[in-house]
Amino acid sequence: MRPRHRHLHPGGTFVTSTATCSVSARACPRPSTRGSATIRTTASSTPGRPLPNITNLSLLGVDIENKTIRIQVGENNDIDLDHLERTLTACFALKHVVPTIMLTMGTTDTFGVDQVKPVVELRDRLCERFEVAVKPHIHVDAAIGWSMIFFLDYDFAANPLAINSATLAGIERNVSRFAELKYADSFTVDFQKWGYVPYTSSLVMIKEQDDLKAMENDPENFSYFERDIQGQTHLQSTIECSRGRAACSVPMRRSTTWGGGYRTVLAHCLQNANYFRFRLSQLGNVKLVAQENQGPSVGFKIYNPEWVQDPDAEFAFELARSPDAAYKARLQRNTDYHRSLFTGRGKVGLYTNWVEAIAHSDYDARGKYSLHRRGEGSLHEPGLRPRTDRRLYRSYPRLMAQQ
Repeated sequence: MRPRHRHLHPGGTFVTSTATCSVSARACPRPSTRGSATIRTTASSTPGRPLPNITNLSLLGVDIENKTIRIQVGENNDIDLDHLERTLTACFALKHVVPTIMLTMGTTDTFGVDQVKPVVELRDRLCERFEVAVKPHIHVDAAIGWSMIFFLDYDFAANPLAINSATLAGIERNVSRFAELKYADSFTVDFQKWGYVPYTSSLVMIKEQDDLKAMENDPENFSYFERDIQGQTHLQSTIECSRGRAACSVPMRRSTTWGGGYRTVLAHCLQNANYFRFRLSQLGNVKLVAQENQGPSVGFKIYNPEWVQDPDAEFAFELARSPDAAYKARLQRNTDYHRSLFTGRGKVGLYTNWVEAIAHSDYDARGKYSLHRRGEGSLHEPGLRPRTDRRLYRSYPRLMAQQ
């Protein structure tokens, strides 16, 4: 049967909440009146991922400390499938309900992209093995990465946009994963993340329309609507029902009529990000974080060249967890040096951000980690940086040299 879709469009956190609500309603009988506190549930997420994931679980009353499992991620911040399999197997063996597995396509700081199809196949296989009646709902936060779908049908061999080779290879690598978005049970989109669309347009796409039925409220709770439309519209299945759909139509039209032009904008953005990576790599005292991800985000760590001769080795040392006081002092010294450069430069030239968690540490024997590996980041989304050109990227090393 061909999936039927429903569209809603407020902000990113809200639309993620809508998807999460529909998941909880399917997994927990009558959650709107009975809640979920008495049911042993487990939600799977991944560390260092978008804030809405945890925010919405909190708003739904989920016991995050005891009922949320964070799945480990790899070096490029994508989900560790082996750890996911071990975790799901343990949950199903103990008869724990797993309402949702929350994935991400395009993290904010490093553009980590999870695989969706292998997760779906893993879920289906384990559900069949353990006879799980209600499968975990697979939700993908594609708020930032969604626009890569414009390249799904791009002719990479002919390369009509003449995208440079480094960027072309990165886009092609990402597209192979974004092609798997169709396997998700739902996903969220923030059209405005890459700019040139209204800032009121976010979307949640739910594959099966019937999934919203579990969220329906009793029509008598909507007595201020005319009786003949009670129970006949989407109004009983949403958290908020007073917004029009005009904003949603703009990006939807652009997605069907402006593909070539938007591809050009995106390619320009990604080439700028790669050019900045290139300039940073020439400095000799900079570690580029997850540079294989090739998204619009460039995360990096700057070291004092008098202390550090090999930034890659020093960054690897920082990721290793250690209770040793000398280790902590060295980590703090490196962070303080980079932070002093960032604050001393101010907002002159290329605009960058200080990132409190540019990477997570290695996992210990119990699967514990620390997020506090601070660094700097720069977003190269065209709508946020419409006036950025390569002169600013070239000026960045000069500004560093003057400090």
